[in-house]
Amino acid sequence: MMAKLKKLNLHSLFTAAVLTMFSSHIFSAPMSSDYASTPPAISASSSTKPLAMLVMSNDHQLSYKAYNDWSDLDGDGIIESSYKHSFDYYGYFDSYKCYQYDIVNKRFNPKTITSDKYCTGASISYWSGNFLNWVSMTRMDIMRKVLFGGKRSTDTTSLTVLERSYLPSDAHSFAKFVDASSIAIGDLTPFTAGQDLTFCNTSYDSDSTKESHTSTAPPLLRVAKGDFRYWAANERWQCTWDTEEGDNWNNNVGTNVPASAAGNDPDIGTDDASYSGIGPDFEVKVEVCNSTLIGKERCKEYTSSAGTVTVSKPIGLLHTHGENENIKFGLLTGSYKKNKSGGVVRKDISLFTNELLTDGTTDNDFTGQFDTSVNGIVSSINKMRISKYEYDNGYYNDSDNCSWGLTSFSDGNCANWGNPASE
Repeated sequence: MMAKLKKLNLHSLFTAAVLTMFSSHIFSAPMSSDYASTPPAISASSSTKPLAMLVMSNDHQLSYKAYNDWSDLDGDGIIESSYKHSFDYYGYFDSYKCYQYDIVNKRFNPKTITSDKYCTGASISYWSGNFLNWVSMTRMDIMRKVLFGGKRSTDTTSLTVLERSYLPSDAHSFAKFVDASSIAIGDLTPFTAGQDLTFCNTSYDSDSTKESHTSTAPPLLRVAKGDFRYWAANERWQCTWDTEEGDNWNNNVGTNVPASAAGNDPDIGTDDASYSGIGPDFEVKVEVCNSTLIGKERCKEYTSSAGTVTVSKPIGLLHTHGENENIKFGLLTGSYKKNKSGGVVRKDISLFTNELLTDGTTDNDFTGQFDTSVNGIVSSINKMRISKYEYDNGYYNDSDNCSWGLTSFSDGNCANWGNPASE
């Protein structure tokens, strides 16, 4: 018995010594001297460029709304269940600009810079950029913005237009209800002050033969008068007007929901919201980097060989660290065919500059535009969207073989699900 106790005591002493060593050396607070900007095997003067392989999933959750209604965004201990004006929402719109909707070109154009993010007075027909970011951005939009400035639907030497991500009419579409008693809707939008409004984000396609990967439906922001917070909580089709195909009574009215919340989709003839004949459907596209009204946007001026500024373009981390060729980047993403078992190298680690157009002169200056003929990081991420959603029945049953209530699926089926990052 004593031998066992002695053995146990020795073991305990050894364990305590090891733990003491770890806690005093390995787990001590790190110092700045513990870090190095240059890898140990490479000298600071080396011409070797750092290599970075970007790895991202192809999971459907990238199509969720960027700003949900159950997060504490500013760390004050209070959940942001609706729009909070003191918070600067990140996105395609400049939070400190007022925008006007262009009914001809179907986009939001910047009109003025505002110091308080409100758009009032003479700007009564203007929208707050901060509010538009909160009400319309998706997670994919935020990622595109951070990496390369956003998805461009127009990319010329004189104009840049960004567009929100594509959202099929399923549960990826999302609604935002605004209670006018707590939010100054008249200072944030052109709509009448004191009016409850509901905004719904979708890409509704009137052609019921289309599937989401072939649809060209625009990114819509739909506006209804009143409390339609369950507009995107239907059994199948979300954000539809009551006269559209796929209209579905949502049956969400009950004792556990607000009495003001409607139990049906809004009526296009009664509940739709518009102003000056504009609306109730708005395409979420925005002109950015207008050289006469830059504001707080992250834009870069591109110059001609003669040294004159030709255009301003939105930029992201890839521009900052790749355009000067200081870092080489590659991209590995999940795929639709091997959605459970691995990924695909979309671009080998190489220079980001091969995705940018040049002016073809002797100096070969960049024009600020993307080269759409290159299957690189930008084009690959821009092509990612929800696949094989069927507009006619609101399911993924046919081409995706992904019926309701599955407990498992195989590669190539339920293409938007599965996130094999560990592979």
